[in-house]
Amino acid sequence: MNADATFAHKTRDEETLALPTSKPGPIVVGFWRRLVADIGDTALLAAFGFAVTYPFRYTLSSIGVHAMWFGLIVSLLYYSLLHTSLGGGQTLGKRVLGIQVLSRNGEPLPFAASLFRYLVIAFIFYNSLYFTLFSLLPDTIYEIVSSVWFILLIGMFFACFFLIPLHPLKRGLHDLVAGSIVVYKDRFDARLLAGLDNPKKTRRAFMLLILFAILLLTTLFLAAASFNVSQNIEMDKLVALHKTLNKTSWDVRNINSQIVQNNGVVLVFKVFIPLETIDETPDLDSIRQEFLKEARKHIPPMPNLRGLRVHLASGYNTGLMNFDYHDIGETLYPPQATPELPDAL
Repeated sequence: MNADATFAHKTRDEETLALPTSKPGPIVVGFWRRLVADIGDTALLAAFGFAVTYPFRYTLSSIGVHAMWFGLIVSLLYYSLLHTSLGGGQTLGKRVLGIQVLSRNGEPLPFAASLFRYLVIAFIFYNSLYFTLFSLLPDTIYEIVSSVWFILLIGMFFACFFLIPLHPLKRGLHDLVAGSIVVYKDRFDARLLAGLDNPKKTRRAFMLLILFAILLLTTLFLAAASFNVSQNIEMDKLVALHKTLNKTSWDVRNINSQIVQNNGVVLVFKVFIPLETIDETPDLDSIRQEFLKEARKHIPPMPNLRGLRVHLASGYNTGLMNFDYHDIGETLYPPQATPELPDAL
């Protein structure tokens, strides 16, 4: 090979190396654009979920929290498949905004990594499916497990979402565990990304995240402690009453206490009723009366108790969409049933 040919060959090689490997412009996608894409996907899945599940609303309402399995399965398939080569790393929301999920090497995510990536998100948003299992534990263990679970859930929420604007490559926890990165379509450039990656900034992002989480948990703890001190009724009694009533045929979602005149207390029960029962019962007060007949058997002695209220709730939640019905009854019922008068002679 002569000198001219060698020079021409080297020139072509240098030109090839100088060619851009991606379109000009930013590479990694920030928090807000990702959020808008996620909102679009959520709206799409909610519309799909409503259209598919509404004809089965009575069945879904009767099975309670287990209706969320439908949403979990649909979401897993939607995100896990479209974030692979099958969807080009793009859900419909990401496609509209021109962004995609890729591996750190620029290739589409393998299905296993894509599935694991969404399972981290699902742990947060579908926590009701496994949290109900905690109620089967003994009371002491339940308190410990539920407290640890709450702290873990808060930490994972922060790490998945609030870490994104802080991280130099705009990656959340789900990106880190799956080895993924969210970039603008056709702008992936491994060399530029390597230059943006900064371990020092990454450590700083995690430190800020931990600080925010600690501040939030401290605030919540102090607010809860302040609330409990302000109550004139023993919270232990309400917790015990709640557990006792849920062992009956009634689904009591929560019990609150309201302070009225002269330090009096009104107990407010939120009771879930299947949607079919709500639609077929013209007089909802009859449901309240039936519930109170059972509740009065278990209400412990409370000197300041002035009355009872019952709020009826219904609907169903598939995880994709939530159909709620509430009938907030303002009738104040006496703590004890009014004795029936004997028939006149």
